[in-house]
Amino acid sequence: MRHTPSQVTYNILVAGTTPRDTKELEEIHEKFKSSNLSLTPELCSSLIAALPESTLKNAQNTFQKRVLMLIYGYRSEYSRAKEIFNSIKNKDVDVWNCYLRVLTRGGNGQASITALETMISDGVEPDNLSYNQVISVCGHRFMVN
Repeated sequence: MRHTPSQVTYNILVAGTTPRDTKELEEIHEKFKSSNLSLTPELCSSLIAALPESTLKNAQNTFQKRVLMLIYGYRSEYSRAKEIFNSIKNKDVDVWNCYLRVLTRGGNGQASITALETMISDGVEPDNLSYNQVISVCGHRFMVN
């Protein structure tokens, strides 16, 4: 019987990586992205623990910036998360989904709608996760009829 990886599986993989091995973390993250699972606070915590402080402070590539954006979102540091988002030049659906997750975490329904509209006008096609995050935050804010 083949095991289907879950969020717990990825959390264990991240927790078991060699500290400072960002290449291994990126490979795990790529597999995670293709699994259509959502990033949990536990996995975010494992990523924080696995990435060295200098990497977080000097995030250079998109993977590191996405992780840092989510970390700031989980810490409720939304303006810092937005700074990281704005520093990413080529925003794909994964970058937008990370930013939408931050806005969802902050409970900002109108900002989520605006971000989704901007995403579409920038030529990035939203996926199911994009729409689900916006619908979720708007539902919690009683913005959905």
